[in-house]
Amino acid sequence: MPPVPSDGREEVEDGRGLALVRACADVWGWQPLARHGSQGKYVWCELGAA
Repeated sequence: MPPVPSDGREEVEDGRGLALVRACADVWGWQPLARHGSQGKYVWCELGAA
């Protein structure tokens, strides 16, 4: 399942990091993390030079 950013509500305690990545990154994506039985996600991004 792909990562989903929060809907912007202040009381939500997770998902804020992905919103920051989306706002700052030129390109971003994700891959499932299946090493050693982990069921998490690996999120990556590319940032342009300022």
